[in-house]
Order: sequence, then C-alpha cells, then structure tokens
Amino acid sequence: MTGRHTRPRAPLGQAARNAASRILVVGLNAAAGIVTARALNPDGRGISALAIAVAGATVSLGFLSVEQAHVQLWKGRRDAVIANSVLLGPAVGVVAAIVGTAVVWLGAHFGVLDVHPGILLLALAAVPASVTGLYLSTALVLDARVSLVNRAMVWVGVLQCLVTFQMALTGSLTPGSVVAIWSGSAFAMLMVLLAGARPALRRRDPTLARQALALGLRLHPGSVALYLTYRLDVLVLGALATPTAVGLYALAVTVGELTRIPTEAVRGVFLPRQAEGDRAASADVTAVATRVSVALAAVCVGGLCLVAPVLIPLAYGHDFADSVNALYALGPGLFMVQAGRQIGAYLIKHDRPFVVSALPTVAVLANAGANLLLIPRWGLIGCGLSASLGFTLMTVGQAVRFCRTTGVRWHRLLPGPGDVVLVRQRLASRRPATAVAVPEHSPRQRSTAGTTATDGDLVATPADPDGRR
Repeated sequence: MTGRHTRPRAPLGQAARNAASRILVVGLNAAAGIVTARALNPDGRGISALAIAVAGATVSLGFLSVEQAHVQLWKGRRDAVIANSVLLGPAVGVVAAIVGTAVVWLGAHFGVLDVHPGILLLALAAVPASVTGLYLSTALVLDARVSLVNRAMVWVGVLQCLVTFQMALTGSLTPGSVVAIWSGSAFAMLMVLLAGARPALRRRDPTLARQALALGLRLHPGSVALYLTYRLDVLVLGALATPTAVGLYALAVTVGELTRIPTEAVRGVFLPRQAEGDRAASADVTAVATRVSVALAAVCVGGLCLVAPVLIPLAYGHDFADSVNALYALGPGLFMVQAGRQIGAYLIKHDRPFVVSALPTVAVLANAGANLLLIPRWGLIGCGLSASLGFTLMTVGQAVRFCRTTGVRWHRLLPGPGDVVLVRQRLASRRPATAVAVPEHSPRQRSTAGTTATDGDLVATPADPDGRR
C-alpha cells in the first residue's frame, strides 16, 4: 500500500463526473471526425479508416484478457498488478502486432485485403501502447483512481482535436497523418497514465504475471466472442446486403453505442468494491450497481429511441432516415447489454472462466444464425433484431447464473421506489458518503436466502484502512 489518502466521494457524484468526461471525449472525437471527413475524400478516408480498424481489431483480439484476470487477482496485490500491467502490456502488444501484421500480409497476398503497407505499419505500431494503456487503466479503475483515467482521456482528446484542426487548416491532413495522429494519441494516453500512476516497478511479481496470463487465456475466448457479438452483424450484413444497408446500419450502431456512457461511468465507480469484497459483499454491491444500470439503460435507450426520428435526419441528413428503424431493432439488445454490464464484472471476479466464456459464445452463435435467417428477409432491421437476440441471451444467462450462485433474488436487480428516494435524498444533501466497515456476520450482509441489504449501500463509498478509495 502506498498510504495515499483521498477524500471519500459519493458514488453518484463520481458516476456523474465519469459520464461527463466520457461525453466530452465523445464530442471531441466527433469534432475531429467531422474535420477529417471534410478534409479527405472518400478514398482517403477509407484508407485511414481501414488501417485504424485493423489495428483496433488486433488490440481487441490479441490483448489476451489479462486485465480481466487482474480483476480476479486484484485483492491484496495492488502494487504488483499495477507494475505487472506496465511490463506485460508491451510484451503482449508486440506479439499481437506481429501476428496482426502477418495476418494482414497473408490477406493482401491472397487478394482478400487491400491496404497501404506503410500506413498499416504506422497503425500497428500503436498496438503495444494501446494494450499497455488498457491494462494500466483497468488497474487504476480497480484502485479507485478513475478520475485519473478520465483526465487522461480528456487531455488526449483535446490534443488530438487541436492537431487535427491545425493540419486541416494548413492543408496537410492526409490518410497517413490521420493514422499518425491516432497512433500518437495511444502513446500520449499511456504517457499521461504513467505520469499519474507512478507505478513502482520494483513491486513486479513474475509469479502473478504467469497466473494472469494463464487465467487471461482461459477468459479470452469469451472476450473474443463478445467482440464478435458487437461486430459480426456488420460483417454478415456486408456479405448479404448492399453497401447502403451497411452504411445505414453502421450509423445506427454508432448512435446506439452512446448509451454505453452512463453504465460505463457506473462501472468505474463500483468495480473497485466488486473486486475488493468477498463473494457476499461483492454480490450485494453488484445488485446495487445493476439496479442503477437498469434505470440508466431504460432512460438512455428509451430517450434515444424517442428523439432518433428527429435527431438522425437532422444531424446526418435525410439519406440516413432509415437508420432509425435499425436503431429501433437494436434497442432491446442495447438495453439488455447495458443493464447487465455490472453482473458481467462480478462473474469475471468470482465465477469459473469456462462459464464466463460460454455465455458470450452462445450469444455470438445465436447472433450469427439469426443474421443468416433474418437479413435476407428484413435487411438491416433483421440484422438489428439478430444483435438484440444475442445480447438478450447473454444478459439473461449472466443474470440467471448470478442469482443461482449468490442466492440473490431476481427482483433485487430491478430498481424500485426506494432507490429513487435515496437518490433524491443524496442529491439534496450534497454530503459525501462515508464508508462503514461491514463485519463478517453483520446484519447488513446478504444472507444465503437472498435478503435485501440495507439501502445505504446505494450511496456508501468504501475506503481501505489507509484511506484509499
């Protein structure tokens, strides 16, 4: 332990700050994207987008889920996990970049993929920094330093926008420079995180690193399946429908993913409590976090669907009006995946890797099968319904598994009037919540019969004995 002291903050206030940071980052990225689209012709934009997409897929498929393993291994090993994140990230990232380069070279050799080699290498050069940043940012969230991650994202977003605007004004924005800015942002993000985290590399633990790699490899099939669940529908639609349908559906996905911001903010607040507690305490925290996520998902997805008929044509033009129907088809799946996000974090911590991987695998198989049946009949709407089916199966499976293994009743995962009253009281009082240590046999803990924990869990913030949050 470092002896670092921070002032306890109410989870609701921290969640609001997390959401505000992510909204600001989304706005900065959107501004940079608009400037890039106007500066490059469609061909130039396609060259840069393909290289960035290949690098992003390399990160998503090659990071080996080590950061998920760190969630399980976190308790009592804070300094070692942070140090190992900094050292494991470059090694795993270099291997992923080499494999990704080989796969792309084979694809180009056989005429499957056409990409500019120099620009592709520039994008893949950022993979080690991206993987290391992913590991380190997850460790910092576990350490309740999500504000540091938020500040890093905002500062890097501002820097990326400024460089993009300056190059666009001088007429020097090219596909290569766009990729260079993207790669530079990954390195800048890592540098900011390292400067703020100040990891003690002498606390590295080779044994823990081997454990994290072994556990991550067992969890990784689920991560790959989850990635495919998010992206497979677009690929299948591209093979079975027209490019116009793909463009309309891709816009619906982009707009729909905005609903992730509030639940991601909630995850950043509750994840340390899930990782530090035992099974009973972690289950209680997960139930509270899920109730908050269900309410936020309902408001965000429902509100987005209400304003979409006006918002999408106004922002993107009437040519994209059919994206609204695709968003409606995606709506149930968006709600389910955002509502169940906190349950997934609990299962990663306390359940078997096979179970954690099996649920997304079932979802992606169901998604693929439904796509093959529904896209020929209903086009992009069938694609959206297929994605909703996959997300629903995964979330329902996670909820059933959670309730069966913890004894928590399903109704404790749904928000009620008492939660609304507590939120209003906390917002009205504006007083920071303080942590209360829960004895092992305290009546506040959930019994095996699934009795409800005290409603104070919604606003209490834990603190370690040394004052860390």
